[in-house]
Amino acid sequence: MPRVMIVEDDLTILSNLSQLLQLSGLDVMEAHDGQEALRLLLECRVHDAGLPKMIVSDLMMPNMDGFDLLRAVRGDVYFKTLPFVLLSARSDASDLQQAFALGANDYLIKPFEVEQLMEVIRYHLSHSEGRKGDPLAGKDCTADTDFFLE
Repeated sequence: MPRVMIVEDDLTILSNLSQLLQLSGLDVMEAHDGQEALRLLLECRVHDAGLPKMIVSDLMMPNMDGFDLLRAVRGDVYFKTLPFVLLSARSDASDLQQAFALGANDYLIKPFEVEQLMEVIRYHLSHSEGRKGDPLAGKDCTADTDFFLE
């Protein structure tokens, strides 16, 4: 079961995203801000276990925002190829340009549809190094769920 790291400071959104991904058959690693996410990633590297297959991160967070986390991930040879998706209510062209210039693989603007997020995750998990096929094929992540993400 592929592991995805969710980085989100809003506990309601974090819980909803985590439940959604777990219902879709993914193992979820949670972090409340970029600093905690980086600490968890470094622990995974030290112990050589449990590294997520991708990161889905909010942009605006305390301590370390999504841009700073993305810089740190892309600057570390061990993590730099992990697919990285930013989520944000900010839709300015300059934010999108900065995200992609720093190496983001995708940028979703809040509020977004659950299926839109799942399509992005499916795509990046199936196209990341060493992955074959779609790990979420046949999973209907929106069935019987009342998730509202904004």
